[in-house]
Order: sequence, then structure tokens, then C-alpha cells
Amino acid sequence: MAISLYEFKKQIKEYLLEIHWKQWSALGVASHVQPEQYWHIDVESLIISTLTIGLHDKRLFSACIEWLIQNSEWVNFSRLKRIAKLFSRPLPVPGGYLFNQGILSLLFNTLKKFKRFVIKYPDFIVTDNMPSEEYKKVFEGFKIRGIANQLQIFEPIPHLQLLLRGYFGVDARVEVFMHLLVDRAGNSNAIAKDVFHNQRNIYTILEKWLKVQIVKKVNAEYSLNKKKEWLRVLGLKKNIPSVNWSKTFLLFDQLLKSFSITELPCDKYTLSSIFRDFYKDAAVIGDNLNLQIPEPSVYKGEQYFEPFAVTVLTILKSLMRRS
Repeated sequence: MAISLYEFKKQIKEYLLEIHWKQWSALGVASHVQPEQYWHIDVESLIISTLTIGLHDKRLFSACIEWLIQNSEWVNFSRLKRIAKLFSRPLPVPGGYLFNQGILSLLFNTLKKFKRFVIKYPDFIVTDNMPSEEYKKVFEGFKIRGIANQLQIFEPIPHLQLLLRGYFGVDARVEVFMHLLVDRAGNSNAIAKDVFHNQRNIYTILEKWLKVQIVKKVNAEYSLNKKKEWLRVLGLKKNIPSVNWSKTFLLFDQLLKSFSITELPCDKYTLSSIFRDFYKDAAVIGDNLNLQIPEPSVYKGEQYFEPFAVTVLTILKSLMRRS
């Protein structure tokens, strides 16, 4: 299937924004998009990704801020900071970075104007790269439009993280339990990296659960005991499809950002080179969806553009549940 640069850029932006709208819609934001039903939602990953790409859709950006004003007590701000740090790393291209942590300072200052918070937000160091003037204008011009409601948790799969926060509190135990329920066995270090929490804390949680037989441990790897019973208690009839939203959003946000870096020539050869840098991350996401990412070593120069681009769009369609 042939695809032009223009079509790829247009479709990756359209599909990525739709995935965000589907998830925000499931969290109570008014939209024309059908709410997410199939995948679980990772609130902190969704927030950081929305802030990252939100200038492409300022209504989406504003919806995120308004939802936080209504529902900040459901957000783990320590984990938000860890995911923001992941998104703050430089892009593998000259002159490019994805997310500026100073955006979080603008966000929290805006939130404080509209609500008295019980929650104490973590401090964020403002880096030398300050957020763009466009970001500042969006925050300064923010107004509540009544499109975000207080959260109602009633869908066991999309709301699984929030449902578990109702049980455990806004705590690392939620993501550890989700990892074991959704994914597979793992050691404390691997789990901590996957769920963006402190490794020592994760180890302590798992060892306590081991003592009361919530988990079992074989060769330093923990797995959930009585998984079928837990699924039934949570109202889930089958295993939950697995996707690491932090790493998934990171990949696609980077691809979208690559089109807007003015220092880069926008041609198939340049993008093919960028795609090769993203191959390993894309392959992991593809494996979870039973989609194979083309090996870059098989293609010369700009020949890698089309097979990679087509497969990336197929992944996005799978995440949207499109055929």
C-alpha cells in the first residue's frame, strides 16, 4: 500500500487525536467521539500525552485541564511527574524535544486559580527550555466551558485503574495490581519500570502481598494468585487486553512531533532514518497487538518509509478498534 508524506502526517494526527478523545470521553468529557470500551485507560499517561500534543487540538487541551479541575483527587501526581520525565527526553533528531516539564508548572498554576486544592502538588524544576509562548497563551486564556463532569466509574475495563483506586487509594498498589492482572509475572525492578513507580516501594508491596498470598513468587518473579477470582470480583468476564499507554503514547507523540521540527527536512529519506530509531519501541507495541513491525535492515534508505508508516497506522487503527 503506497502512502504519501501528506497522508501519513494527516492520518497519524487524526488517529492519535481520536484515541485521546475516546479516552477522555470515557472519563466524562463531552465529545462527538464514542467512549473507549475495549482498552483500560491510564490517566497519568493520558494527561501527559494530551499536554504533549494538545496544541494540535486546543479543545482537547482545555478538556484535559477542565477534567483535572473536577477530578484531581483521582490523579497520582507523583506518578505523573515520573511519566513527564520520560516524555521530556530529547528526540533522536537534531533540535527536537518532546515535552517540557515547565508545562506542568503552567498547568498547576492554572488549576490553583479555579479550585482550592487539598492535594499538595509536587514541585517541578523549570528547565532552561521554557514552554513556548503558544503554550502560555493557551493556559492564560483557559476558561471553564462545562464539558468535563465529575467522574462516574461504571465501566470495569476502561475505568479499571480508577476502580482499583477506589479500593486501594491513589497508590502504587493500583498499578502493581493492574500489571499482574493485565500483563504477566515479573520481578520488582521490571514491574517498577513498567508502571513508573519507585522500585523499593514496589518490592515492599509485593513482599507484603506474598505474606498474605495475594501473589506467589517463583525465581524472584511475582504473579497474581487466583487471577480468575479477581477478574470476577472486578466484574470482568475475561482477561484484559494489554497495552502500556505511557510507551505507546510516547512513540506516537514522537512521530507526530517529528513533522513539526523546522530544523529537519520533511522527506521520506529523513523520516525513514527517524523510523529506524523508533523501530525497537514500535516492535514492542506491535508484539502486544500481534502486529509485526518491518525490520529496518531489509530496506535501504527511503524504502523503509512506506512499510513502517503503513504498519504504524495499522497499530493506531487497532487501538481505535477500526478495521
